[in-house]
Amino acid sequence: MPCRHGDAGDGAGTYGLSAITRHSAEYAKDTFSVTPPALAATSALVITGRARVGDRLTATTGAWTAAPDAYAYQWKADGRPVAGVMATTYTVPATLLDRKLTVTVTAATAATAATAVRAGSAGGAAVSAAVTVARGCAPGAGAAPRISGSAGTGVKVTAVVGAWSPAATSYAYQWRANGAVIAGAIGSGDTVPASLPGKKLTVTVTARRTGHADGAATSAAIVVARGAAPKAGKPPAITGTAKAGRTLTVNRGTWTPAPTTYGYQWYANGVAITGATKPTPALRAAQKGKKITVRVTAFRTGHPSGTALSRATATVTG
Repeated sequence: MPCRHGDAGDGAGTYGLSAITRHSAEYAKDTFSVTPPALAATSALVITGRARVGDRLTATTGAWTAAPDAYAYQWKADGRPVAGVMATTYTVPATLLDRKLTVTVTAATAATAATAVRAGSAGGAAVSAAVTVARGCAPGAGAAPRISGSAGTGVKVTAVVGAWSPAATSYAYQWRANGAVIAGAIGSGDTVPASLPGKKLTVTVTARRTGHADGAATSAAIVVARGAAPKAGKPPAITGTAKAGRTLTVNRGTWTPAPTTYGYQWYANGVAITGATKPTPALRAAQKGKKITVRVTAFRTGHPSGTALSRATATVTG
């Protein structure tokens, strides 16, 4: 009769064959081994979860010809093992964007579990269908972008990016006036041009994260005001001799912000001289005995005008 040496329960083990006579004498004849049946997957292995950068995937074990007692996993990208990735779940990194991802599951029974897990040669192995890794979800703005600074012409405004999840690795900007793109205005900060008074200024922030789609959000609009009026740091001054028939000249002084044009009005004892609106008027006999001043008006596009009055000359002589 045969004697088995091995584990009970699955028929696997080493058996001895002996013969017993009618006088109960036993003679050993031979030995033979029975190996456990090979495991095979009877249903497809599936990777669950969305195959996107940053998402977590899970390997299902499927069904097998016998109930396995242990499993081993190896994730692969384009057929090549991903080093160190041997767990049931896997969070997809940006480096695998557009690559085909699979998982190989090796199943083993208790009798062969240690060998199966170490070498993958005992037990059975099955490979999932491939999934192609797509871009991860776009960053979303938890706190919207906003514009920092008073929106007046000639004033620098700055985009505050807000808060994004997942965190962005870089940002891009586009400024708009009344919804129309401002050409070249793509920095995080910019000086408001003179052409925008009365218009609504916004900035669209695009949040970028490696391996993910782009996310975008637009700030609330602020209305652009006219900038500050030019102001004379050094007032206008009159040069020349205050005498009828002579010509006076105005040095218009220094102004901030810099004007784009100037206007002039000359006065005799505080009364405007009709037609005297040039920077170099000629004095007439009508101005004899009077003191001359000039008011300079500084104009800057997109700003209110600024004015400054010179000091008076000496009394005009004949």
